[in-house]
Amino acid sequence: MANLSSPTHASLHDGVQRRASLGTPRRRRRIALWVAGAVAGVVLLAALAVATAPRWAAGRVERSVEARLAERLGVEVEVHGLELSWRRAQVGAIVLSGPGLEARLEQVDIALDTKLAARRVAVIGAGFIGLEF
Repeated sequence: MANLSSPTHASLHDGVQRRASLGTPRRRRRIALWVAGAVAGVVLLAALAVATAPRWAAGRVERSVEARLAERLGVEVEVHGLELSWRRAQVGAIVLSGPGLEARLEQVDIALDTKLAARRVAVIGAGFIGLEF
């Protein structure tokens, strides 16, 4: 029977316990793969959200454009059929109505300069096809 109180057995037991607390190389590799997979998943979801932002943000942008134009022009503004991409926006129609004014701009095309780092979008050009009063 082994002498459990000998210095050799105690140091051997401590070494085994230390190695067990650090985990085996296989376990460390498995943990690293799980962490890498989780990070890759988060990065993929963030990239997907940015790539599809024009689709899911169109309603919010439409309401914001209506509110800002109404405030600046002092009339009611309705935006119909806004389609967004990262380089342009296309609006089916913009209707302006107020005291003594009823106007409709048909098919408005807007060229955009997007600066994602600055979280800004600048209009670099705009045009429309038809105007009705």
